[in-house]
Order: sequence, then structure tokens, then C-alpha cells
Amino acid sequence: MPRRTVLILVALLAGASLTPALAAGSGDAAMPVFNRIVIDRGEVAPDDIVSVGGTVIVRGVVRGDVVVVGGTFELSGEVTGDVVNVLCDARLDEGATIAGDYVSVLTDVEDAGGTVTGERIHVPMVFSWLPRGVGPFKVVASLFAGWHALRAFVTLLLVLLFALLLPRRIDILAREVPRSYGIALLLGFVLHLLMLTVFLALCSTVIAIPLAFLLLLAFWVVRMIGRAGMFCALGRGVLPAERGTAVLAAVLVGFVPYAVLTVAPFFFGLPGLLFGLLLIMLV
Repeated sequence: MPRRTVLILVALLAGASLTPALAAGSGDAAMPVFNRIVIDRGEVAPDDIVSVGGTVIVRGVVRGDVVVVGGTFELSGEVTGDVVNVLCDARLDEGATIAGDYVSVLTDVEDAGGTVTGERIHVPMVFSWLPRGVGPFKVVASLFAGWHALRAFVTLLLVLLFALLLPRRIDILAREVPRSYGIALLLGFVLHLLMLTVFLALCSTVIAIPLAFLLLLAFWVVRMIGRAGMFCALGRGVLPAERGTAVLAAVLVGFVPYAVLTVAPFFFGLPGLLFGLLLIMLV
């Protein structure tokens, strides 16, 4: 692969926020952000094409490299250089030609009979079973949704385990949550900051690193127990009154809005992606 393509890819992955400045300062490559580029049949693009979060459709000829990050790429024409797709939806139609290498990283590639003269380097997409969202970075959003769906499932197993082992403790927490919800949130935020500070301080001395991780494990257990209590309180607000004392059922019902709230936003375009990332940091 030419050194120029590698440098472009590294620059994009290292700092996508710099792309507007790069686009303004580059005289030999089109670098749109969230834009749509179409090279129709009979047209020839003389320069490289770089797109971040956009759509690139090549039906004609591109005399250079094509790099698409977090967008959509469709090729039915010819690219004389390399093609790099990262976190994209990509399609190579019958008759499509790539004279150089084709690198696809965490990209869904639909190959209907395209020809690649150089090497094919493919890092397969994970969570490919998930539906796609809309708008730019929909593949990125799908990755985050899959990861958070897995994280939510593990959380469910753990809170159910704690509900089985410590039903009385979870019951007490569930009864206290509605009375002091605001205080609990504030206290949780303060404890997270305190835990981070203590953990970093202990890790700064090599001898205390094991203690730091033991403290982190204890904090994580307490956090899961608290989450189980929160789920139980939410579930009891939904379940019929006669079933309100069923800790396991309440935890399971209370988990549902948590799972929906933390996974669903990723399927609603860029605003949903940003909102989902914020939720990941908070919960």
C-alpha cells in the first residue's frame, strides 16, 4: 500500500476532529465531512477522495485513492489507487475495479463481483447481527449498541445473582431509593470521583497496585448491589401491588427500561450516537 494512503488513514483515525482544517488546507484531495460525493459514469476524478461520515459513490473513474471512514461506499466503476474503508457499509458491484489494494476494517462489505488487483485486507465486522441505524457513523453506532447490549446482558446476570444471594439487602435498598433518589445520585457521583482518585493514587506506587485492584473489585460489587436495588425499586413501580415483594421479578422488570434507554439511542443517527455515548459514561 502506498505510504500516502497509510498516512491519510492514520491521520483520520488519530484525529477526525481535525478534518475540517485538513479539508481547508488540502489542495489535492477532496475531504468532505458528512457530505455526498458521486462520480457518475463518464466522469473522472483526478485526485484522491477522502470522506468522513459521508457517502461516496463511484460509477466513473477515480485516479487516486479513496478513503471512507464511518460512512457508505459504493463502487461500480474504477479506482486506480487503493481503497480504504473503516467502519463503513460498502458495496462492490459487478464490474467494479480496484487497481490497488482494498482494505476494509470493521466494515460490512457486499461484494457482487468486483475485481481487486492488489491485496484484500479485511477485518470483519462484529455484532453484524444488529440492525443498522441511520445517518453518518451508523456502523460505529451499531458497534457501540452491540457492545452495550452485551454489557447490559452481563449486568442483568449479575444483578439477578445478587438478588438471589442478598434478597433482604436488595429489598432494603429498593425501599430507600424512592425516598432519597437525588441524594443517592449525588452520593454515587461523589463516590465515583473518590474511587477514581484513590485508585490512581494507589496505582502510582507499584507496591499498592494489587490493593488498588482489590478496592476496585469491592467498589464494583457495591455498585452492582446498588444497581440491583435501583432496578427493584423501578420494577415495583410497575408490578401489581400484590407482587411488589418479589425481588427477582421486580429486578427483572426494572432492568427493561435501563436496557432500552442505553441501547436504543444508537439507532437514531448521530444525535442518538452522542446521547448513547453520554449514557455509557453515566451508567
